[in-house]
Amino acid sequence: MRRLPPLVELRAFEAAARCLSFKKAAAELGVTPTAISHQVKLLEHFCGTPLFRRRPRPLALTPVGEQLYPGIRDGFERIGQALGVVQERDVGARLRISATNAFAAHWLIPRLPHWRTTHPRLKLSIIGTDAVLDLKAGDIDISIRYARKPPSDGEHVELMRDIFYVVASPSLVGSDRKVLKPAELATLPLIEAEWPAADVHAPNWKRWQKAARSRYKNVPDLAALSS
Repeated sequence: MRRLPPLVELRAFEAAARCLSFKKAAAELGVTPTAISHQVKLLEHFCGTPLFRRRPRPLALTPVGEQLYPGIRDGFERIGQALGVVQERDVGARLRISATNAFAAHWLIPRLPHWRTTHPRLKLSIIGTDAVLDLKAGDIDISIRYARKPPSDGEHVELMRDIFYVVASPSLVGSDRKVLKPAELATLPLIEAEWPAADVHAPNWKRWQKAARSRYKNVPDLAALSS
């Protein structure tokens, strides 16, 4: 390969030739006009001939400089185009995530602004559904599921675990109350979410009663509600 001058010299020459000003070229490249002049002189030494006519002003290219400039300019444009292809190779890529409606609305979507700042070129599709979609079908890339054991259809990472609490409206127990005693539940209307009957691990009142009686005294019988 033919010996080439340093890239910094070629860049200084291209900017100065395009702007016909060492000062403007320096501002564009973030250096001083003296630095531009120095790099141009080094390139002129490499070429063995002046590339700019400095006097009288304004700055102008010599015939050799005019001959050299188009090749240097086009070379930098080709380099920029090649780098652009590499940088934009994933512009059309899309990440498809499936999550339950509640998780997507309350956890995933509020975090999208941060995602956009860290992955500006990657498109994102969020599929909100309570159905378990088949990863092997190829319609989604990541599935965020509620599960009690690791799924068998792909790699998995545990994100978090659910914690269930007994809570009450301040209008029932008073706005200054912070902790309820288990015995007080017998005097309050209880609300229970519907879970599949076959789900023995569902967080219902029956399971809470069993766990609470191992820790507290005077836990009321809630079997009537959970039966």
